[in-house]
Amino acid sequence: MKIAEPDVKQCVDGDFGKAVEQSAFYNEIYTSAQPGASVFDLTFESCIFKGIDFSEIKLECVDMVDVVFENCNLSNKKFNKQYLSRVKFSNCRMTGISFIDSTLKDVQFIGCRADYINFTQANLKSVSVAEGNFGSMLFFETKIKNLYLNKVDLYGAEIVNTPLSDVDFSKCRLEGIRIDEKSLRGIIIDKFQAHNLVKMLGVKIKE
Repeated sequence: MKIAEPDVKQCVDGDFGKAVEQSAFYNEIYTSAQPGASVFDLTFESCIFKGIDFSEIKLECVDMVDVVFENCNLSNKKFNKQYLSRVKFSNCRMTGISFIDSTLKDVQFIGCRADYINFTQANLKSVSVAEGNFGSMLFFETKIKNLYLNKVDLYGAEIVNTPLSDVDFSKCRLEGIRIDEKSLRGIIIDKFQAHNLVKMLGVKIKE
């Protein structure tokens, strides 16, 4: 599956207080974004964030186009009802982050810890998740078009009313997931996973 990469070639050193376009932010919270600061109703466009801890920064109504996050802490942030296009999250802490009713197009999650991530009623178009922890993830009435999963821990994930036909889960950890019949139909799994899923559905297997 081909995913468009973020265009961040023109980024220069930036500051939250001055610009959120074509800017790069590195390794610290800037003076204009001290704990308790709020970034509201903006679009991050062509930006790079490296090593930024957002735990004390409020991000509200923030859209993203051509954005890279590397080694950032975005835990418990809410990007609900937002638009994300060509965004890459690499080695980020994202526990409890939510994308409820949001659109994610050409978005990559690489090596992220994103347990309890919430995609309720989100619209995912060309999204890739690789080598991450998405345990207890929630897909509820989520729309999926082109989802790629590789070595993702989905232990305890809950998937409800989310058609996943032709999505390949064969390289993922699926123990403990809860999934309804509508969502299950047409997914791709390996033989070992099939054995566990059949048991989960209450079917008794004669050894």
